Amino acid sequence: MMLAGLRTLSPAEAHLRQTAPPAITGRRADGATLVARIPAAPPPAMHWFACEGAWLAIQRSGGSDARLVRDDGIAAGAALDAAEAVIDQIEHALGIDLAPERLEDAPPADALVIEVRALAGGLVRDIVHLAIEPGLPILPAPPEFAPELLGQLRVPVRIALAGPRLAPHDAAALAPGDLVLLGSTLPAQLQFGAREIAGQLDPSAHGFVARQSRSS
Repeated sequence: MMLAGLRTLSPAEAHLRQTAPPAITGRRADGATLVARIPAAPPPAMHWFACEGAWLAIQRSGGSDARLVRDDGIAAGAALDAAEAVIDQIEHALGIDLAPERLEDAPPADALVIEVRALAGGLVRDIVHLAIEPGLPILPAPPEFAPELLGQLRVPVRIALAGPRLAPHDAAALAPGDLVLLGSTLPAQLQFGAREIAGQLDPSAHGFVARQSRSS
């Protein structure tokens, strides 16, 4: 079945979408971790720094609004200085040179916009928007591993708990309202896909500790 009205992507834009955000995400700038994504909606109105085949717009710096709403050379220079660490990491991640030449109202309509956020202590410290012409040559670096970003990753698992062992006459004597103490930690099986890991579940600490295998 053919779907009408869907936008087609050129091979160059598809390559940018697939490689640029992962190359930027995980890099660090002044103690903050960068996270890049392609926003669904256009960024807020602001002036853009035009570079060779790319454009930059600084929305947030140091936790404060840093949008340029007018052609102000002094404010533009201060915004670039404040975002220098983030911009340097974007350059290293994509293998490009971002040297601003002038201010413009907006990038070309065919440019791919990437939103880069710098997270520090769980808060958004900086937001830099990067617009790239699909034909701009880039050399994306291998993705960086950032353990601090794993807190946002949800992994479905199952935990199987063995029921308490009671003698038949003790079990028969239980009545509604009786309390059965299971202990502070419970033997359990962590099921992750087809893999099962034996260990102990600690309900009070909300944690599971795998049982260490004995070396032969």
